[in-house]
Amino acid sequence: MMRSTVKTSNSNTQTRVVAIGVASMLAFVLFFIWPRSSVELSDHGYELATALYRVCNQQSVEGLAKIEQMVAEAESDLSKQSSSVFDSIIAHAKSGRWSDASIECRKALEDQVQR
Repeated sequence: MMRSTVKTSNSNTQTRVVAIGVASMLAFVLFFIWPRSSVELSDHGYELATALYRVCNQQSVEGLAKIEQMVAEAESDLSKQSSSVFDSIIAHAKSGRWSDASIECRKALEDQVQR
């Protein structure tokens, strides 16, 4: 009777490990491989993205709240695409995925470089 409990526990652990591995691979594909359209930011949007990038790198919850408020106040000045990008970055940061938020923010900033 004791053995089945141990086997079930090991099975659950293995299932979790596999699920985490699959989720990690999916996140990798979505952030690094999956092509996304570039975003065009206004001058004010670029300033907000720069501030948001700094906040994400510092993992500052207080700074994130301030930037979120600034983005909300600037919503009418931002394109739908820009607003969507900011919402996504802020959602990543609020859920504790600071690294993902920084990467996405960095991509938005790199989109502004004219080559």
